[in-house]
Amino acid sequence: MKGADNDGKKTIGILRAHCQGNTKPKAISLYMQLINIQMKKNENVTSYRIRAEKIIGALGRAKEVPSEKLLISILLKVLPPKYRQFSIHVTQSSEDVSLSKFKVASKGFE
Repeated sequence: MKGADNDGKKTIGILRAHCQGNTKPKAISLYMQLINIQMKKNENVTSYRIRAEKIIGALGRAKEVPSEKLLISILLKVLPPKYRQFSIHVTQSSEDVSLSKFKVASKGFE
């Protein structure tokens, strides 16, 4: 904010960039949140995925676009043991699974 003394337009621009996450530290923070996201006790896969998708959306607004394979692997890493067969199917499947197909499949397995 000090870089925009008495310049309202520049101040708004700096504030907007900060809130929208267009800064490198914000993007790094969002990646850390995504990597460390954990499924809560008694949480279903859909709720967990929605929480992760909020972070993914914030990354998109920060002009960071992680690959779908990375996102799927992050979502798979914390699934409870009852999803082991689903995880094996996704990782061993010869078909290329998109994020949207993964969402449908996880909901169906649930």
